[in-house]
Amino acid sequence: MPERNARGTFTPVVYFENASGHLILPSSANDEKHRGWNGYVRRETGTLAGVDELQKRLEGQERREMQMRLEHDERIFAARRQKVRDTLLATMTRSTTKPFERDFIRDYLGIADERKRKFYQKHNNINAYFMAREYDDGGNRLIQE
Repeated sequence: MPERNARGTFTPVVYFENASGHLILPSSANDEKHRGWNGYVRRETGTLAGVDELQKRLEGQERREMQMRLEHDERIFAARRQKVRDTLLATMTRSTTKPFERDFIRDYLGIADERKRKFYQKHNNINAYFMAREYDDGGNRLIQE
């Protein structure tokens, strides 16, 4: 079992930063040794203020990356979703469609809209937490998992 630090202190948090400011956290102690290549510079912070700033930067970076992925997915899948929706609406309005099928399609479209709303809500509520800051263990829990 690893030794605990003195109360109120923690092992410095190691991270890597490239010239454009992109941050990476090592996933293990072994990963820490090999990150000096590919334009990333090893850095560390050992103060709560430094960890708070690092956490804020990582959250911003994660939000930007998630927003880019979300916009990319929207561009790719929006047309497909609209085509499926149009087909279902056309099926629902046909006179040959049974009432049970109409109800099913109406419920399906409602569920799809609700799932999309929940997804965007989750996207807006995401937070990144540092084990060092939130659990006062210097990131050891993250490395061990």
